[in-house]
Amino acid sequence: SKACAGLFPSCEHSEWLLSGQNSTTCYIYCYQSDFPDTASSSSAFSDTASRVLVAHLRLQGVERLPRRVFAGMRIARLELVDGARVLRRGTFAHARQLHSLLVRNAHFDRFEPGSLAPLATLTHSVSLDSVPLTSNSSLTALLAELARLSSLRELTLSNNALSYFEVAQGQLNALTRLELSRQRLAATDSLLLLNAAGSLPR
Repeated sequence: SKACAGLFPSCEHSEWLLSGQNSTTCYIYCYQSDFPDTASSSSAFSDTASRVLVAHLRLQGVERLPRRVFAGMRIARLELVDGARVLRRGTFAHARQLHSLLVRNAHFDRFEPGSLAPLATLTHSVSLDSVPLTSNSSLTALLAELARLSSLRELTLSNNALSYFEVAQGQLNALTRLELSRQRLAATDSLLLLNAAGSLPR
């Protein structure tokens, strides 16, 4: 079967078809600045996407994520490494599944309002590692997007140069694990943060 190659032909991939299962499990790794070519037609892409589970999709160096590019896909783990200058509204529109999102070494110029909205009930884990959030505008925009993720259980922010972080009452109610490491937060700020999120362990 070449189901995995049918999603992103220009990327490295491996696939497994487990006995007794009708779907193929894919591992796809893309290393390029432009978004990789997809299947030759939208109907072919949709048909392939419906038949496979992408256990790990890694996009390294991709600077622009088109709208609706994950439509119909079932992704267990999406990893964006380097690149990714703008998180656009509609990028995740109509994704069928995206359990875990990891972003590392990316330098976002902006987060468009509503960019994470399609993931509200799909995504349970988000990790931002070495993603600078030094400006108030970028941090405020990110917090607004994270607040949309009503099913988010785990949030990891590491090495983002955060000087403050606020969680409003009623936001991130499903959160059970919060990690803030290598930040500029004072110890008292971290304590206040933990006490402010009612669903977190005390």
